[in-house]
Amino acid sequence: MLKHKISKFMLAAATVFGLWSCESLVSGLEKDPYSPVDAPAELMIPGAQLANALVQEGELARLMGMWSGYFTGSDRQYISLWQYASNAGDFDSPWENLYQGAIAQAQLIQQKAARENNLQMRGIAKVMEAHALGTAAMLWGDVPYAEINDFEKFPNPKFDAQADVYAAVQRILSEAIVDLKGQGRFVNKELDIYYQTDAGKWTALAHTLKARFYMHTREYTNAYNAASKGITTGGSMMTPHGIALGEANIYWYFLDWERYGYMTTDGAHIVSLMNPDSANTSYRGNAKTDEMKRFNYYFMSDGFEPNYADGIFARDADYALVTHEENLLILAEAGARTQGEAVGLKHLNELRALGPSGAVMEPYVATDFASGGMENTDGLTSAKALLREILEERYVTLFGTLEGCYDVRRTQKEADVRVKVMPNIGSNIPQRAIYSQKEINANPNAPNPVPSLFDPTPINR
Repeated sequence: MLKHKISKFMLAAATVFGLWSCESLVSGLEKDPYSPVDAPAELMIPGAQLANALVQEGELARLMGMWSGYFTGSDRQYISLWQYASNAGDFDSPWENLYQGAIAQAQLIQQKAARENNLQMRGIAKVMEAHALGTAAMLWGDVPYAEINDFEKFPNPKFDAQADVYAAVQRILSEAIVDLKGQGRFVNKELDIYYQTDAGKWTALAHTLKARFYMHTREYTNAYNAASKGITTGGSMMTPHGIALGEANIYWYFLDWERYGYMTTDGAHIVSLMNPDSANTSYRGNAKTDEMKRFNYYFMSDGFEPNYADGIFARDADYALVTHEENLLILAEAGARTQGEAVGLKHLNELRALGPSGAVMEPYVATDFASGGMENTDGLTSAKALLREILEERYVTLFGTLEGCYDVRRTQKEADVRVKVMPNIGSNIPQRAIYSQKEINANPNAPNPVPSLFDPTPINR
């Protein structure tokens, strides 16, 4: 059933903005019959969800992926983009999708749900808003929030400090968790393309998102505590896709249908980690880790292209937004940093037991990370050796996602343990997305001077 939802909900989303009045043939004749009118909150849910999905799975994910060792620009403008020749206009569409499509619509759903005393619907919309807003803070740093969506009072909304936006995200998620315990009324639960309004699954997602964004701000104890209540088996947030063109995986659209050959994985850092070819000295596999199946799921043949045929970016492959695997890896990293090596190792082994994307893995033991062990041949402390393995597993497991890309920036100063993604050219990797050109032109409160790709966001300075 879910495989056939995307095209139907694209139509539903369009209906929200194209719905015409049908009270009677003579009422409202003074109004333009072709102007959109109001729509029920429930009908707005898929539009807001799809707007956020387009950001998470679309052009931003490809650009940040090329700048994080996941992909290679191999033809036409993607060669230039891979070499960091990007400008503010490249970010107009994702900025609009986040603010006008995802955040504004989620806030409007909340207002309508509150009037109906539909607390669960309001809670769902708050989680949706927080997911999109946290993504904006991650990508751009300081972004508008407190003054948005009130044009009469704030025609030019201020840019809030990145730390303040993250704090707002945490507040919104906490409020959502309370709302999700309340009453809820839904006519068509399938309008929610992720969880069909299952309050328990939305609550677990809210906790995992809290954990994710605490990771961003390096509040690792809070991250561990939140993830302890997060997504479990069967609760991953996956954007559903199907065979029909209106349902297909967005990566597949780009890689196969629209821009074949523009973006590959030829020479990408992740391929060097995962290619089990005996001549590859960078292969991350060992006596307890066989990456062959996951390599074949991620890549075509020798790793030259992402697998858009029958793997991770296949036409009907669902796209991972927030998953059980990510939650386990948050527990592993935050646990190793704050609770001790034994806790981190426990959660890492829980992830390994799942065999992510087909990987064949046996549990590690503490001696594997001791000096001279299979995961510590270069004499690190056992704590650093374990953390290095966890960060590398996060990088591989989160392949193709914005979260995997952000990890590279979050951990860049931890030289002993970070995933060592090298610049495509020059000596630095991009640190952020560029502010939308339309926002720069229209909003005098936009930062001046405008930060470049290579300026770290405030939390990463």
